[in-house]
Formats: sequence, C-alpha cells, structure tokens
Amino acid sequence: MSKSPEAARPDGGSPPAGTPPTASSRWIAAFGHFWWDFLIGDTPELLAGAVLAVGVVALLAHNGVARAVTVGSMPVLVTALLLVSVRRARRAQRVQRVQPSRAVKGGQEAQHPTGG
Repeated sequence: MSKSPEAARPDGGSPPAGTPPTASSRWIAAFGHFWWDFLIGDTPELLAGAVLAVGVVALLAHNGVARAVTVGSMPVLVTALLLVSVRRARRAQRVQRVQPSRAVKGGQEAQHPTGG
C-alpha cells in the first residue's frame, strides 16, 4: 500500500529537498522560460517601450484625442523606439571594438609577441 506525497506531508507543505520536480512543474517552468525569453530576450527596454507606447495610445484614445492623432501616434512611437534601440546597439558594438577583451591562456593574460 503506497501513500501519496500529500499523505506524507500532513501540513501540505512543499516536497522534501532532493525530490525530483513533477512533469507539471517542469512544464510550467518551461512555459515561463519561453515567454520570458520571447518577451524580454536580450533587450528588456524594447518590451518596456512597447508597453509604454501602447499605454500612451490608450490614454490618447481614452481622453478623446482626434482619431487621426491617436492612430498615427503608434507608428511614430514604435519607429522612435526602434531607432533608439538600434542606436544603443551600435554604440555598444563600437565600445566592444575599441576595448577588445584580452585572450587568456592558462590563467594568464596573453602577451603581445613584441613583449607588450
């Protein structure tokens, strides 16, 4: 006669340490990781900017601003957001080219052949 895990824990607490995760908890974790990577990815500022742009357009629509202004503001905001993102990426790429990382050999920095 086997007991269920709930029967072993009358307080209904979490399973003991070292217990392998259940299939449902692995699925929930994988689902969360997918959406985090899909929405946030490498540039969380794009998600924040998109949410901000939708919020601005919603406020314009709610406050009765002319429909043409409300509809036209979304492409303008999204274009501005993408331009800012591309500018930041280019600046980061430029900084990486100016300050390349040094190669490491055996735990020590690699020396230039001329001794420098």
